[in-house]
Amino acid sequence: MTPLQMSAQFAAYVWFRNQEGNIGATDEEARQFARRNWERFLPSAHEGFGRLLMRLAKLRRRKARPIAVVAMA
Repeated sequence: MTPLQMSAQFAAYVWFRNQEGNIGATDEEARQFARRNWERFLPSAHEGFGRLLMRLAKLRRRKARPIAVVAMA
């Protein structure tokens, strides 16, 4: 996924969540909408913002790794 696509998908996701008719929609429905319609949001996408989102996702995955427990003697 390119940074521009990531930014456009985020814009689509936020737009979907902010629509009054989608108040009861689940996060999965919002993600599906974003995956299907991200190209329509390209005019509002910013490549730098997409790079930031990708960097944040990478940090989140890194922090989610289990930490090895070291026994103290």
